[in-house]
Amino acid sequence: IEARSNGDLMLLPYLGQRILVVEDNEATQDGLTAVLAALGGVVDTASKAIELGERVKSVQYDKVFIAEAVLE
Repeated sequence: IEARSNGDLMLLPYLGQRILVVEDNEATQDGLTAVLAALGGVVDTASKAIELGERVKSVQYDKVFIAEAVLE
């Protein structure tokens, strides 16, 4: 999906998509959330596997990014 900003063409590959970021490291979670939001995503976060389960039961996500360590 494309959007125009100040006359320049900008690509927003996640425009309007619901995205869940599951990451236990707060700095990494914040960084990834910022990048995905800048690319047009509507981002929710969780830091534990139990939160992951609760969120996917209540919201339909287009993409879910999960840190491997969270699942261990």
